[in-house]
Amino acid sequence: LIHYDDLPPWLQENKYIRNSYRPLMPSIKSCLKSIFRLHTETGNIWTHMIGGILFVCLLIHVLYCYSDCLVHKWDEKLVYVSFFVSVVTCLALSSSYHTMLCHSENVYNIFLKLDFVGITVIITGHYIPYLWYGYHCMPTKRTLYLTITICLAVTTIGVILSDTMAKPNYRLLRTVVFATFSAFGILPIIHFLSLYGLDYIYSHPYLSTALMCLILMSFLHIVGAFLYCSQIPERFFPGKCDYWFHSHQLFHTIVVIGVIVHYIGFTNLALYVRQWPDKFCNQINIQYPLL
Repeated sequence: LIHYDDLPPWLQENKYIRNSYRPLMPSIKSCLKSIFRLHTETGNIWTHMIGGILFVCLLIHVLYCYSDCLVHKWDEKLVYVSFFVSVVTCLALSSSYHTMLCHSENVYNIFLKLDFVGITVIITGHYIPYLWYGYHCMPTKRTLYLTITICLAVTTIGVILSDTMAKPNYRLLRTVVFATFSAFGILPIIHFLSLYGLDYIYSHPYLSTALMCLILMSFLHIVGAFLYCSQIPERFFPGKCDYWFHSHQLFHTIVVIGVIVHYIGFTNLALYVRQWPDKFCNQINIQYPLL
């Protein structure tokens, strides 16, 4: 293992993580073997690898154990599959990037861009369940929001795949691009609240849980992005977080927790829509639509 100062410039992303970096390994086999060794990327690799396995198992559990009450129809199955596939895709690409980044500069750039694609995919996947169930009674608006989401995802990928954005000193700008895509979600949320009202939402535990989970997930992602951009806590303890608890590792952990919270939230929304579809549709306040 080598010191930060011995890294090539394109790997010098966090000066507060001082030691225990892998040297360049121009061999795929060597990179894969390093998964099972302790170094600066070990936590980054395993947090998302374990998370990916967890969510594959959870998807199988949902499809087989809740086929009657939750995912009975093909479109409901598609919503859950889309969400979990987006999550697993992101986590798999992330683990692959952290595994292969020490191979060579060319391979590093390829996998970094794939990591960016994975982030865009998971953001898109997070929109789908809430839009699908939240706008169950308004298929036209649901289609509109889903279409805008896809267009924003394609645009984000186009911007983020530029060679300039892959450079270490563009960490903040990359975060801003992804945050902007995520911030679009505020619009359908406000629209939804204007149609149903907080009194109605908080009158039922399923709906209130769905909203609170959405708020909690957003808070977690903001905290994770802040830690990632500010390089906290290693900024205050240089060389002390080389293996564990550095910002990128904490960010990975927060992402996994956020996915679990999001799943709980939209599942509560789905259960409400399944059990009381007429009540849900009749409650829309048509006098004050936002759109």
